[in-house]
Amino acid sequence: MTYQLQRILEFHDLYPEETNFDIDAVLKKYDRLALVRMCQILSFRYHNARIPNPTTPFFSTIKKSDEIQLNSRLKKFLEANHSDSVYYCTSKTALELLRHVFAIPIEEYHNESDVDIEYNLFRVLLKINEHIVSFTHSEKHEDFSTLMFLLGYTMNDIYNENIDIVVRIQLIHYSHLSNFLKANQEGQKVMARFLQRLGINDMCEYATTIMSLIGLWILRKNNQDYEGCHILDLDKLGDTSGLINQKVLDYISIEISEIIPYNNITDNDRDNNVDYRIFRSKPIIKLSENQYIICNKQLLAERLYSGLFFDLKNEYKGDWFHFYNTHFVERALFHSQISQCLSKHSTSYFPQLPMNEKEESGQPDFYIRENDNLILFECKSIKINGNIREKKDIEEMMNMLKLKLYSSSQNIDKNRKQKRKTETVGVTQLVKNIKLIDRDEFPWDNNIPDRVAYYPVIVLEDARLITPGLSGIINQWYKDLIDKELPGQMCYPIIVMSMDTLILYTPLFHQKGFFAIFDKFFEQSIRRDESLINWEYNPVMEFNDWIKQEYKVSKQYLGKLFDQARSELGLNSQNE
Repeated sequence: MTYQLQRILEFHDLYPEETNFDIDAVLKKYDRLALVRMCQILSFRYHNARIPNPTTPFFSTIKKSDEIQLNSRLKKFLEANHSDSVYYCTSKTALELLRHVFAIPIEEYHNESDVDIEYNLFRVLLKINEHIVSFTHSEKHEDFSTLMFLLGYTMNDIYNENIDIVVRIQLIHYSHLSNFLKANQEGQKVMARFLQRLGINDMCEYATTIMSLIGLWILRKNNQDYEGCHILDLDKLGDTSGLINQKVLDYISIEISEIIPYNNITDNDRDNNVDYRIFRSKPIIKLSENQYIICNKQLLAERLYSGLFFDLKNEYKGDWFHFYNTHFVERALFHSQISQCLSKHSTSYFPQLPMNEKEESGQPDFYIRENDNLILFECKSIKINGNIREKKDIEEMMNMLKLKLYSSSQNIDKNRKQKRKTETVGVTQLVKNIKLIDRDEFPWDNNIPDRVAYYPVIVLEDARLITPGLSGIINQWYKDLIDKELPGQMCYPIIVMSMDTLILYTPLFHQKGFFAIFDKFFEQSIRRDESLINWEYNPVMEFNDWIKQEYKVSKQYLGKLFDQARSELGLNSQNE
């Protein structure tokens, strides 16, 4: 498996002599509504745009002098880089532009004519690209896997995603969450407060509205009605079935005249748009009483489930992170899903389902023995602070990852208790249980053979965190630890996978068993010496990417999951 980093065109690539180009000064020349509409077009049609591209040209009108100068500069750049074309706009470019647009007070727009707007906007996009690809680093962190991870992660969640898969996975997760909230006493209270805040009667109204909005976009795309900026006009929609609840629509919408600060004023400021937190919460722009624009289709899809986390957090009286992570992600979602993955090859597993309300101290999140192969799972639902992602500081990001996935001695969230005892998490928790097995002190399986091979696994709820380089980072921590504390043991590298992968490939895991699939992955991802114990891990290999290339998800199975989730929520074919 190979990865190729794509170059994104930056302002200094074409205009190195201009050192004081001011994005906001250019944008203020025009009208906010016009800019918002152009942002939507960029997001929907130019999210992976290259230049030159005769099929999707950026300019409809441009001065001859500007065109000649641009073509000359572009030709020089392409020749120097031995390329025929280059990316100049991504989903993140368009979103960053929208962030600038809403940070400028509405009264500061001059509403000049649209003369040269396309050319000036193109130059703005290139300047924005300089910001989104830059990062801060130190000499000690310049290894390949770390750099790959940082570059990938800062773009991964809103860049180059299969929107069809995103929508389906979001609905499946939402179905699980909705069922959990309804079945859990504390969950019922949270859900009731959330419904009251929106002024709706049932969670289905929330899901139906978002799915209907996505469905309208899909229908428009399939009908090739894709030119220009699409405005959702409720007066013209003809929604006789009431699929779109305007209360929900308004709840996830930004007023066109709103001012959203670009950056933090203070560390605890939550009214700004750092890491696009406002757009993630409100991916719709309200133009008038009944007219709306979808600013980013992926953020809209993720508003169904991923974006709901913080809404529910605001309604929970206590430690929402612990409640959500322990009771929902680990027990309701992960345990339920992995139980379906158990195969005929699984000679033993723990915990036996249904599991007790209270976990035993130090127990693995899940354990499977396939003959003399031991698979230990740790499931993690982690959130990376948006301020840290925004800074793109390698050292700060690595420290955060280590707290979340290696050893935690503090809480990052300012609303939680600041200090706690150091605890093993992720990597160190896996190694701790391997050591218990090695010493015959593992209480959850009394029939472990004397000679075994260890297959540790970390399952992450948020697939957006998994980008090339993450497994390389985690396995370097892990290898340093096992070389020191478990010399001579057959400890394979840590498999890092998402909950999405566990769900999508359940039939495969059930049929073949985890061991066979993991071994096939290791044939391509590690290099072993003659002892077969010592290994080197390919720093950019990710299990998530590998399994997508190696095995195709059955459309029948995906459709079954989708239909099941839709049915449980009371959605029918009209809601697609």
